[in-house]
Amino acid sequence: MIGCPKARLSAHAIPLVEIEQDAGNEACGPRLHFRSDRYINRRSGCSQYYLSIDTKLSGLSLKPVAKRVGRPRSFDRVAALEAAMVLFWRHGFEGVSIGDLTKAMSINSPSLYAAFGSKNALYDEALSHYLFLLNEELGNAFSQGLPVAVAMQMTLTSLAVALTREDMPPGCMIGAGSLRCGPNGRDAAERTANLRKAMQAQLVTSLGNAKALGELSDDTDVPSLAAYFATVVEGLSIQAQDGAGRAELLSVCAIAMRAWPI
Repeated sequence: MIGCPKARLSAHAIPLVEIEQDAGNEACGPRLHFRSDRYINRRSGCSQYYLSIDTKLSGLSLKPVAKRVGRPRSFDRVAALEAAMVLFWRHGFEGVSIGDLTKAMSINSPSLYAAFGSKNALYDEALSHYLFLLNEELGNAFSQGLPVAVAMQMTLTSLAVALTREDMPPGCMIGAGSLRCGPNGRDAAERTANLRKAMQAQLVTSLGNAKALGELSDDTDVPSLAAYFATVVEGLSIQAQDGAGRAELLSVCAIAMRAWPI
């Protein structure tokens, strides 16, 4: 949501296909890596994307890696992944069974396990696919050289629209879907929590840079301001899930901006 890196992707892009983790380093902590076969720039030939998330809240980074070549599958992998994404988005990790997934994805269980490895791996890939789609819709106003207050207002407005699309479940898949879960859903809950923390950390960085440039007063509490707007974002997601309409969310965004320090 707030602070996601700008990733303008091709309409013919192929979603994420692999996830791994390494130990990282002392400053950043373990890093979660999401590989993607999405085209970022056809002219440059960059045909695979690698999203890395530092679990100690150092933000998000993107880097290209070599394209992986594999045997064509007998089903539409993009459509299957998006069907799984919608199910997880609407019902949460534990609210979706393998039977639900195979029915929605129009594949059998062996094909699901062969293509995605496990339910957990499928959820991770669906979450990463959602993140890229959200980036594509929101962009990153904070990287466009705009005054930080304008960037925040643009981001909140775009988010209110994204959370209330008629063709997708209401709310945000990274938001309230995994706040509470049983033992089988703890990995999924941890993954979404790491994403929320990383996005808030990147907002801290953006606000800190704005303060250094004089856009915020010297006495501005940057971490608290970032936490406030992260709370607004998560609240918007919950309100949308509970049935709030777009106009209502836009009004909330306008009121939230009144708290912006002058």
